[in-house]
Amino acid sequence: MDTNRALQQRLAWPDGVIICILQGSQNERLRLSRKGLVLFQSRGLMPLCVDCSNFFTMNNPYSSISSATHSSAAPALKIFESLPALYLILSPDLVIQAVSDAYLRETLTVREELLGKYVFDAFPDNPEAPEANAVTNLKASLLRVLSTGKPHEMPLQHYDVPRAAAQGGGFETRYWLPLNTPVLGDKGEVLYIIHQVTNVTEQVLRKQEGEQNEVLLQGLADTSPVALWLTDTTGAITYVNQTWVDWTGRPFEVHLGKGWEMSVAEEDRERALLKLKVAFDARSAYHIAFRICHVNGTFRWCAAEGVPRFLSDGSFAGFVGSCNDITQHKQSEEQLQLLTRALASANEQLASMNQELVVANQDLGRANKQLRHTNADLDNFIYTASHDLKAPIYNIEGLVQELLHQLPAESLQQEGIQQITRMIQGSVERFRKTIEHLTEVTKLQKGHNEEATLVHVQTVVEEVLLDLEKLVKEAGAQVEVAVAECPAVSFSEKNLRSIIYNLVSNAIKYRAPERRPVVRLFCQEEAGLLVLHVQDNGLGMSQKQQEQLFSMFKRFHDHVEGSGIGLYMVKRIVDNVGGHIAVESEIGKGTTFKVYLKL
Repeated sequence: MDTNRALQQRLAWPDGVIICILQGSQNERLRLSRKGLVLFQSRGLMPLCVDCSNFFTMNNPYSSISSATHSSAAPALKIFESLPALYLILSPDLVIQAVSDAYLRETLTVREELLGKYVFDAFPDNPEAPEANAVTNLKASLLRVLSTGKPHEMPLQHYDVPRAAAQGGGFETRYWLPLNTPVLGDKGEVLYIIHQVTNVTEQVLRKQEGEQNEVLLQGLADTSPVALWLTDTTGAITYVNQTWVDWTGRPFEVHLGKGWEMSVAEEDRERALLKLKVAFDARSAYHIAFRICHVNGTFRWCAAEGVPRFLSDGSFAGFVGSCNDITQHKQSEEQLQLLTRALASANEQLASMNQELVVANQDLGRANKQLRHTNADLDNFIYTASHDLKAPIYNIEGLVQELLHQLPAESLQQEGIQQITRMIQGSVERFRKTIEHLTEVTKLQKGHNEEATLVHVQTVVEEVLLDLEKLVKEAGAQVEVAVAECPAVSFSEKNLRSIIYNLVSNAIKYRAPERRPVVRLFCQEEAGLLVLHVQDNGLGMSQKQQEQLFSMFKRFHDHVEGSGIGLYMVKRIVDNVGGHIAVESEIGKGTTFKVYLKL
């Protein structure tokens, strides 16, 4: 076996393929004879040794391969060019001497345009990616190899490759993992640099896409109106979204582990934790409603749901869940309870009134029996009162009048009888008005809207002021009207009349005793809406009173008669047609109502 063959066998490592570059004569042989040069290595393949004699022209080692030499070195060069890895061989002045086919494919280049070319002329920086600093980084690495004579493995590089004009020009995105290895001469001088790269563009872009998707998902989670949470296998919280943080007013870190528990209302905490533990141990779904406490002391109701999550191998990974804000639903339940209590109170008042009628005159027994029968169905008071009680109350009113005609004149002169008579008549009148109001409320709640016509606000205001003329005079009120320029609105004339009547009459009734009442009516257009203002200088209301202002049966003053239904009806009328009503008020200064209606 000759020297070169023996040397090649020694360079054939058992765990990969080694291509050796040797020269034909002993004197011209590179230091590869001692060091060896690994150009391609692939685990699992049989070792391969190739005689690469005359691979480079040693008479001019820094020049590219000449055509004459190419012929004598064709087999070895062909093997090098066919290597599946990506290689450039550079001279010490960084001129390209040889290139593998795989490198050409990945860099969109052709061999004839690269050989003999300064590497950074062939591969300049992409001006549209100045942050990459690819040329600067690679030049620093190559100079380091030239100065130290040692290989240098570079970190991930963003180094785009230019496209030919025929391919549209510009640059194509590339990410590389480069390795620069020196080829040393007998005296340790660097003869060549082997520039090997691995194209990791697909992996990097896929990772970037994954990171972008993660950012997108995080953004979606943080802007979700639903609070989201995750636990680990021990039940400790590992993630909550921004919604939960906003609901509690506590920073993200506080909720991790068991920290989230402090945000659950103390009265609900034990129940919520116990139910979560049961679901966690059973790996079953979790459903519960509890209150969340904000650091400012406010509460909100949430419906929490969670399910176990599992990894691809089936192993348990914890729970994933959400919390929906059901505060409004709970408030509706509370309002329903208030309404039920109000109806029960009304029922008691009716029963008391019936008892008074029995005591006053036994002749009203038939009417009282009718009322007691009606009282038995007051579980759905709004509906039954608006239908079943309308006729009986008219009967009672007629019987009272008949009774007054039947009583002897001397009886009618008695103070006690007169007082009872006034009480009966007053009670009947209040009851009749309440039923009328409840009838309107029933229609509104069932969505029975009057037919809309083109209504002029000024006409309706003038009619309402005629109806309220007596009240205006008794109160000495000054009413200022500036609605002549108001546009006509498509609305039920009856309902618009009801709105204006209630607001103006309330403005006069709830006047401040120490000053003359002034009521102003004017309007304006705003974003396609008619805004009707009713402003007074009356008693005014606190913020707490304003929050309850439109509740049914809610009254704030006892010195004025009323049912507590008027403003509730006004709001329902406005809401039913897609409008809304706002109020601004200050105690001792007055109140302004703004009614927004679609034109």
